[in-house]
Amino acid sequence: LGKMKQHNMPEIPVVEGEHLRGFIKMRALAKRRKIPLMAQARHFMVAPPSVRLKDKIIDAAEKLITRDYTIIPVTFNTVLKGLISRRDIIHRMRDDPSLDGFSVETIMNFAPLTVEPDDSVFKTLAQMELHGESSAAVVDEKTRFLGLVTSTSLARMMQYPAERQHKGS
Repeated sequence: LGKMKQHNMPEIPVVEGEHLRGFIKMRALAKRRKIPLMAQARHFMVAPPSVRLKDKIIDAAEKLITRDYTIIPVTFNTVLKGLISRRDIIHRMRDDPSLDGFSVETIMNFAPLTVEPDDSVFKTLAQMELHGESSAAVVDEKTRFLGLVTSTSLARMMQYPAERQHKGS
């Protein structure tokens, strides 16, 4: 987990000599670590920068790269409208290398995976695995964006769990 976190890699290859034998996914490791399965999403989400629907793709790309995120939320008045990822931008650039004049809403994912702040680690991981996603947006009952749960944030929490306050301390 340390190497994966250090290099921001959600998966790493397993090689024997020069032969690729498979991959270890951070999500798979996350499932096996000693973490309370009932821990809530609010305890391991991160707060990435966001962009608005009408923002330019180039501005979103800058935030993704300079702040070292692979995915960020698209919001309107704090309400989650979708997600945009580095992958979305790369796919757009294959079709048209010039990103000038295009807004985020032209390539964003309008139906991102969402979880609630009280969802458990187990439920969050199950949803991420089911949908093949490495992140999920945390939203409240009014779909206001609260944060982002990523396989990296889960791994970080499992590697360095928060210390509980003990009564009488």
